[in-house]
Amino acid sequence: FRYAFQHASPQTSAEHQQLQQLPAAELAEECVFEMMRQVLESLGCSSSSRETFASDAFFCTVHLADMAHFAAANRGYSRALRSLARAPTRACVQSELPRGVPAAVEVIAMAKTAAHANKTLHVQSTSEWAPPCIGPYSQATTVAETFVVMCGMLALEPSLVSIPLALKTSARLQTLACVRNIDATMRVLETDLSHVVAIQVFALSPEDASASHAALVERGLIQPGSSCLLQIVP
Repeated sequence: FRYAFQHASPQTSAEHQQLQQLPAAELAEECVFEMMRQVLESLGCSSSSRETFASDAFFCTVHLADMAHFAAANRGYSRALRSLARAPTRACVQSELPRGVPAAVEVIAMAKTAAHANKTLHVQSTSEWAPPCIGPYSQATTVAETFVVMCGMLALEPSLVSIPLALKTSARLQTLACVRNIDATMRVLETDLSHVVAIQVFALSPEDASASHAALVERGLIQPGSSCLLQIVP
């Protein structure tokens, strides 16, 4: 696998000064756009061969210093990948980044020697079984016919594309709703929760992390041989 971690770093001091004058949301948008452009270049994908990126890269994580800038960052991400017919699976999370860095991107990609092409599941329309993609990414990617990576999942009600009010103050209920959406997506791919080998949860506090852990135990997702990472985000 090849792994890229890119911080937004303008190439000249003039560009740096120009970017720093942008409003915070616009700065996040431009930084994500520039980072994805750098990632494409590092993977050897020119503007005319970006389908190569969709074939090789199977998971992207966008880290934002402030999740309030998600919409702007999503625009930057979309601009960078606008020529793709399909896009890698993606997660987006608020993270504690170095001062002055509004966003960072991680990309995991297959080596060029991989024998099998990746397959993606991309749902854009509103459905009863899974939330639609909010941006150019796929709900799931089957890598080399071997394992499945899922996108970051919120506790959305699929048909409404929103988090029900009754869930907004309960980490346990939100976790159970996320697992429901993951399970529905996995069944479309002819697998199920019994095959989960690793899961990552982002929580706002130790108390929320504990409640999420209990919910995962309740659903049988934390068992001997499985891996669970509970991460507290600012």
